[in-house]
Amino acid sequence: MIRARSFVLAALLAPLAAGALSARSQVIVVDDGGGAGVDFTEISEAVAVAGSGDLVLVKTGNYAPFSIFGKGLSVVADNQQTVFVNGQILVQDVPAGALVVLRGLSTGPPSGHGLLVRNCAGAVRVEECSFSGQPSPTQYQNEMEFSGARIGGSADVALLGSTFQGGNGKNVGFFGEPWSGAAGVRVDSSSIVVVDCELRGGHGADAPIGDSYSGGSGGDGI
Repeated sequence: MIRARSFVLAALLAPLAAGALSARSQVIVVDDGGGAGVDFTEISEAVAVAGSGDLVLVKTGNYAPFSIFGKGLSVVADNQQTVFVNGQILVQDVPAGALVVLRGLSTGPPSGHGLLVRNCAGAVRVEECSFSGQPSPTQYQNEMEFSGARIGGSADVALLGSTFQGGNGKNVGFFGEPWSGAAGVRVDSSSIVVVDCELRGGHGADAPIGDSYSGGSGGDGI
């Protein structure tokens, strides 16, 4: 586990996220229970219609995975609310000058990475969230290790006061070597800042009894 802190950076970065909310053009309310004053029952529906700079305000509930493509907006849990996303959150192709804020969200057990950020020229801020990666699958596929967050090809990502848990490795029996645990956060070709976060790698899988393989390695924090 890695715990990263920087109080100076926290003071510098917090106003950026706050500015994103104050500049919003509209508030879209999401509650999986529906009711008066609710615009949508799924985050994905709200994100699909939201314009750049909008705030998607989410009430307590369990929600399907969602993706933010090519625009800046904020998806935020309402005050004292518990928001759980049953799968991966994807943020992709945020343009230069735009800002995505994710605050107060949790994922797991997801299908894939807890959070996947790809090819963002704009800024991405993750605040007070908890993301977990899927355990390794039992059958071979393109990816076998799933991180709490995987960040690739992105210019300006800040992780603030959040927890990231890599997926555990899986024992595949006598068909192959046990899988290692995934990183809490995996970063490729990106610029990120980590402030007051907990980063935990997943557990490596045990070797089958009587097998010649060693157990899988534990995942890195980052």
